[in-house]
Amino acid sequence: MAHEVVGLLPDIVELLGNARADIRGGAATVVAGYSGSEDARRALYGDGPTVLADSDKLLESLMRLLDDTEVMVSRSAYSALINFAIEERAAGHVVKHGLVDAMVAQLADKEKRIVRVLDSLRCSVIANLTRHALGAKGAMHVGAWAPNMANKSKFASVLAQGRIVQVFDAYNLQDRWSGDASDLDPFESYYMFMANLATVEEGRTLYTDNEMYVVREACKVLLSTKSTSRKLGMALLLRNVLLDTAVHERLVDSAAGDGEDVLCACLIPLLTRSHACQRPIEAEELQDAPQKIRDAFSAPVSAPNTYESCADIRLALAEALLALCKSRMGRELLRSKASYPILRCAHAIETNSEVEDVIHHVVDRTALVDEEKGHASIQEVEDELEQ
Repeated sequence: MAHEVVGLLPDIVELLGNARADIRGGAATVVAGYSGSEDARRALYGDGPTVLADSDKLLESLMRLLDDTEVMVSRSAYSALINFAIEERAAGHVVKHGLVDAMVAQLADKEKRIVRVLDSLRCSVIANLTRHALGAKGAMHVGAWAPNMANKSKFASVLAQGRIVQVFDAYNLQDRWSGDASDLDPFESYYMFMANLATVEEGRTLYTDNEMYVVREACKVLLSTKSTSRKLGMALLLRNVLLDTAVHERLVDSAAGDGEDVLCACLIPLLTRSHACQRPIEAEELQDAPQKIRDAFSAPVSAPNTYESCADIRLALAEALLALCKSRMGRELLRSKASYPILRCAHAIETNSEVEDVIHHVVDRTALVDEEKGHASIQEVEDELEQ
């Protein structure tokens, strides 16, 4: 079936450009359904030796339909591109055409002419396009997938990156709503898009510029939002940023207390007052902890438990703490701010074996006595201990 459709691509592309909305909408719907199959996507953009020119024309036709006058046609085109973006070759072709820039610009546009009901799909497509490292670089206007734009000036790049933060800022404000975690969040995928960008150096630089603005905002989102998807995106963003040890010194030395903010964002969701652990946390153990952690611990018994219910979020936060352990100053931050009792109890009550294992490694690494030896990295410490 998949290979039969490949042969029909010229006809499908023609139908996608038909003047009648019902015909191009029907064609887009068929392509959206077809692209949901891995075999079908691989037939067009798999591991074969060449990428069919007709496949590229199909993607270009779908991109033209994103702003169709009929919303249902646009929906189907978005659905198809979200599926195709999973395949690296297809994502590369779309990113090169500047689709990430276009989607972010539309998300930032407050004018009525932009169809707001499509925002969720816009966020989903850019999240999928940046799952690949080259896609994340392309979104930052660098690398082999950088958009083929007439204006490739530094100003164009800075403008595009500025819009990314602008949209993040705007939708953070919209999260201060009273809805519960089950409410539909049209912007939830934007937070995964932000996390994806942090997998590349250019994205991490964007997030740590301007006095760590994005990192600080990510910490606030983690401790305030009711949206599981937003929390997961911000937890992954912090993890990806902290994997770069060059960031650690700036965090620890920050006069604004960014290091403590990151520590609180990672530890408070792992804080438990449960007596299920053999040795519960004592208030005295947290004397050196940041005030936010002490406040969370001393909250009234009637207050909700702060322990994060989503295992994926707990894993991302534990991995962020493990990333901090890659540098001496990161390990010292964990030691000096009383992280051990929190990690001890989290490890005791944790039901997910993967999260439990990562927490165990964090405890092991923070316990290493390395500050007096002058070691900068965890690998240097472990190498010496093995001798």
